[in-house]
Amino acid sequence: MIYPTTYEAGTIVQYKVNDYIIKYFHVVSDNGDTLTLQQRENIVYDTMWYEDASDNTKEPLTILSALENATST
Repeated sequence: MIYPTTYEAGTIVQYKVNDYIIKYFHVVSDNGDTLTLQQRENIVYDTMWYEDASDNTKEPLTILSALENATST
């Protein structure tokens, strides 16, 4: 299969993790050296937000540990 040298923003890229799991990503940008992707599906759910933030200006309290746990395997 022939792959492009750069991907257009919005292109969906698939990555085969193993024989059973395929992850899909949207291309955000590609300058030829760095490909920036956003995963299409959530991998972390029910993450608690700061209780005193009413406008989403603060990040979730546990996002780093939740992402580490979700992606460790």
